Amino acid sequence: MKMKLVLSLAALLLLCPLVSVRAADDALPEPDRKIRFQSFPPESLLIPASIAISESTPFYNDPDDSITGKSEGILGPQEGIRVLLAERGWARGKCWWKIDTYLGPKWISPEPWTVDVPPPEQLTLFTDTPLYADKDASAEPTAVLSPQEVTVTGAEKQWFYTNDPEELKWVRIQTSWLGEQWVRLPVRKIGYIQPVDSYAYYRGDTLLNDPTYMGPMGSMAGPLFRWAFGETFHVTGKYVNVYDSAYRVETPYGTHYVTAPGIPIVREEQKLVLSSDTPVFENPVYWHGLAPVVHPQTVTSYERAEAFNMYHVRTSWGEVWVNPDFSEPLDVVKLDGSIQLAGRHTLYQFPYSNFQTEFVLDGQSIDPSVSWTDQSGAVWYRLDSADGKQWIRQEPDSPSSWF
Repeated sequence: MKMKLVLSLAALLLLCPLVSVRAADDALPEPDRKIRFQSFPPESLLIPASIAISESTPFYNDPDDSITGKSEGILGPQEGIRVLLAERGWARGKCWWKIDTYLGPKWISPEPWTVDVPPPEQLTLFTDTPLYADKDASAEPTAVLSPQEVTVTGAEKQWFYTNDPEELKWVRIQTSWLGEQWVRLPVRKIGYIQPVDSYAYYRGDTLLNDPTYMGPMGSMAGPLFRWAFGETFHVTGKYVNVYDSAYRVETPYGTHYVTAPGIPIVREEQKLVLSSDTPVFENPVYWHGLAPVVHPQTVTSYERAEAFNMYHVRTSWGEVWVNPDFSEPLDVVKLDGSIQLAGRHTLYQFPYSNFQTEFVLDGQSIDPSVSWTDQSGAVWYRLDSADGKQWIRQEPDSPSSWF
């Protein structure tokens, strides 16, 4: 469908009261004033792929142009406007939309009550839901539908627009025995599950039975739900509505939902050779301070967190996480002699900045056994003692007085 773009000055003047972008006090903006917001590409119900507007609205090359009222023209009422980017809060109030036009990408910020969006094609019901022949809640339900996924054939206008996620809206669905029927649901329950097949690691997430649950998580007696602590689950679905999303996970305790995507995990088995002393961790995210150490050995990894290059392995310590990049370096230079330090210097368990200890050396002589230069040019010196190995760092731009 071609867009109706009215560029005449007469039309702009006619619509000026309708699309005024001045502040409420009609004060002129400061020259350096900027409109700041985050926008995202279309994603299911979170950011719709197309919208309709029922009233004319100005369009801009840049949202900042609206501060001075410098629009490029007026967009007439129409359907099927293709969305390129939008703010996440579009269902709650006025926001900016980047749309596709025959003049190229443009920005609009229509009044929220003038925007409409098609309902989802599917609807996932999590509780028993009454069916109605018409949009009349005072009538007797024709039947009650058990939890299931149904096909959507329509919805009331602006089924998504409300200041209260609990506000009830009408959605028309297709049934196999009664034909088209209506259901009345809170806006936050108008959503569906997209199929997913992946794995994710969770380190402190509530396992919900219903992704739309908004009640308390605990009581005086304790938590109401089981928590996931340091566990990898198979993610089989993503529930989406206009506000947010949740993830369906298969756990040893049954099917549940979590609100966070977790840390992406690749499930595959491989041999991993640890050629030198390597720190090990309880989870793939936190690796700071002192850590247990495994000596050189070959281990079996059965999953990995690619974002952190962390491998979940079975070792003599049991099941732990390792990053081969944190192994003690092998390309070291042997040293023989003493170095006099100037000032205070922190000791590290491994020659990497995140293995800082609470111990320092202050202006004393050291006898490092080896040195190693990292990619930044910093030189690390290893100190061997009966208490183990520790490292001290010389910054790449340190003057000779460092010694």
